[in-house]
Amino acid sequence: MTSFKEFHAANNPGNYVSVDVEGLPLHLVRALPGKPNTKPHITLMYSKESAVPLEHVNFILRRWERILGTSVQVTGVDVFDSVPKDGTRDATLGCIVLKITDNRIESIHQQLLSYGMKHSYVPFSAHATLIYDCELSQCKTVAEEIKKSLQTEPILLKLTKFNNQHIIKDWAEKL
Repeated sequence: MTSFKEFHAANNPGNYVSVDVEGLPLHLVRALPGKPNTKPHITLMYSKESAVPLEHVNFILRRWERILGTSVQVTGVDVFDSVPKDGTRDATLGCIVLKITDNRIESIHQQLLSYGMKHSYVPFSAHATLIYDCELSQCKTVAEEIKKSLQTEPILLKLTKFNNQHIIKDWAEKL
């Protein structure tokens, strides 16, 4: 007999929506140990327990196609926890992220919420990850350097393509 938890997991594959970007300055993290982001993107929604049909999400994204080809400006830098492996977090590892503040990105996120999704990492913080699984103290040092350089050298990321799929477990391992 199938448990409710198993039934729920099988029938609610989760929704993942993102927009690919070009211009991610990976040269800033080239010397660091870790996994540079080979698939640059901004996550618009990561909803672990939703089952919104992909065609409904496509309806929202088609209404926003006009932003593809435009750019967003990086407004800050931060260090996030690394993606937990097997449900446990390694407190020695982190990710360097470039923060994005853009009304269009926020509006898409809000529309996805209105369709019944619930972002699994609250609060939503639009960002593009530079590197995953980097030694935490090194992440913090480089993040401070990037923060200083942003004062005189803006970083623009070009929005190129929407992605809409069910959640793929262990996606970071595939980078």
